[in-house]
Amino acid sequence: MEHSEEDLLDPPKFDTLCVQFRGDNHTITLPYCEVANGNILSVDDHKVTITLHTINKEGETNIQEVAMPHQEFVDAVEEQFAIKQITKLSIQKADSYDVITIL
Repeated sequence: MEHSEEDLLDPPKFDTLCVQFRGDNHTITLPYCEVANGNILSVDDHKVTITLHTINKEGETNIQEVAMPHQEFVDAVEEQFAIKQITKLSIQKADSYDVITIL
C-alpha cells in the first residue's frame, strides 16, 4: 500500500514532545510550552536549542537562548516532570511533519 503526505495528520501548531517513562507502555504527547516556558528553536544530531522565558522582578519578560546536548535536554525534561528515567523522547517542531528522536 502506498502512502502519501496527505495520509499524515496535520503537523502540530506548537512544538511537541513525545515522552515515555520507564514502566509505561504508552507515550505522552504534549506541547513543549506545557513542559517549559519557552520554545524549541532547533534540533540537530548533537544538540537542542531552546528559548527560556522568565519574568524579572519588574515584571518584564527575559528571553534567553540555550543550546544543550541531547542528554542535558533529557535531564531538563525529567526535572520538569519530577520523574526520572525517560525511556523515549522525541520532538516534533511546530508546522513540521518531521519527528526527531532524542532518546
